[in-house]
Amino acid sequence: MQALEVQASSLTADQIERQVLGLLMKYPGEGKAVGLPLLQQNDFYAMPHRLIYAAIVGITNAGAVPEQVAVVQLLREAHQLEGVGGVANVARLTYQDMSPANIEQYCRTLNAFRTKRELLAHAHGILRSLEREEDVFDVLSAGEKAFTTINQSFTQTRLRTLRDAGLESVNMLIDRLNNPKRARVQLGLSVLDRAVGGLEPGDVIGYAARSGIGKTDFLVQFARHNGLVQKIPGVIFSLEMTAVQMALRFSAYPSGVPASVARDGITSEQIWKLSDTVENEMGGSELVVLNDVPGISVAAMRAAMLQAKAKFPELGWMVVDYLQLIKGLKGTTAEEAIKAASIALKEIAKELGIVVVELLQLGREVDKRLPLPVPTVSDIRGSAQVEMDADMIILPWRPSYYDKDCDSEGVPLPDYMVDEYVEFIIAKNRHKAPSIAAAKYHAGESRFSCWEPLEPSEQGRLPYADDNGPVPF
Repeated sequence: MQALEVQASSLTADQIERQVLGLLMKYPGEGKAVGLPLLQQNDFYAMPHRLIYAAIVGITNAGAVPEQVAVVQLLREAHQLEGVGGVANVARLTYQDMSPANIEQYCRTLNAFRTKRELLAHAHGILRSLEREEDVFDVLSAGEKAFTTINQSFTQTRLRTLRDAGLESVNMLIDRLNNPKRARVQLGLSVLDRAVGGLEPGDVIGYAARSGIGKTDFLVQFARHNGLVQKIPGVIFSLEMTAVQMALRFSAYPSGVPASVARDGITSEQIWKLSDTVENEMGGSELVVLNDVPGISVAAMRAAMLQAKAKFPELGWMVVDYLQLIKGLKGTTAEEAIKAASIALKEIAKELGIVVVELLQLGREVDKRLPLPVPTVSDIRGSAQVEMDADMIILPWRPSYYDKDCDSEGVPLPDYMVDEYVEFIIAKNRHKAPSIAAAKYHAGESRFSCWEPLEPSEQGRLPYADDNGPVPF
């Protein structure tokens, strides 16, 4: 049974302490990445809980996994097991109904409880000093130091000098110069990668289109290139399709079996082709993680990404299909949910240093636009917040979808190009000026390709990824 996300406000301090300890033992990856950096031993008020927390920290610092058995053994060796209520009490901590999505929320709540206790203690100290008629300036000085100490311990900051950040950027460029073949996350289509000017960790790319234009096909192109070809781990949150349906899209091109056959009827020969493709031609598929939980919340999504980061330290990307299906907080409108999700995905991109691709659904109004139904950023629901948070926004235009025979500016296309022609309108780009990249769309194969190969650079290699494999920047 899937654990429910519970708001901290509905629990007592003792219940939250027990939840946190249980989460640290039951989900050690998330606990090490999220929980332990936020906690101190005195965040726990109950002494048994402090002892259990100290055991968890000791085991983690030793490079081991703080599972229930290991915690019990360490407490027994320290003659503290009876003091925490015995084996049964430690075991009950992991039997609770809990979700790893709550780790950060609960830890910060414990921080707040500890801060309140310290504030009350110092307030009582000030009162006693005044009752003893101590010098008021001494009382003020002692109070100022006390409150400064509390504030510094409670506030989570990340202060870095400009010099340190500048040196880090120089070291990053030196590393790229010395390791030109090291894989970097790319969009997976050379003409498009050249147009956007490359991706950086922390970038958020919004890919917005109407249904049927090829949003999921772009997802597959991106994930197949980075996960299967470049061997960069990543996560796909498929809120619209099941993991099985998504996997069929991945195998459609290399197997030669269109994904639509699963609905229209399939032959035994096609099944064997799919099986052979999955077994022998999809190397690196273990690096692509599919999460098809319907209506997943941002908090649960972040917890899943932290778990993936613990498993794959080189985690480089995530895709959300699609943003408008993310579950919002209870009582929020659809518009508010989109805005909150957009902000949260940008935070995840920066925190984990990954590239986030968010697929976006356009409103129906674009279909009525005259003379050509070419999409714009304003067609995205919650467009103002999405545009603000995204580093790039890409809008595909496929004239054949609307029975048109021209590009997005109305220029007629040659007959041989009309059926497969697609334009990527890069409406926003923090790294370069907005531009347009034209490519070829292969319906049924979940892929795009270039009309003409790019010319090699002076070094004898393409500056961006081609359609068949990784080519370094």
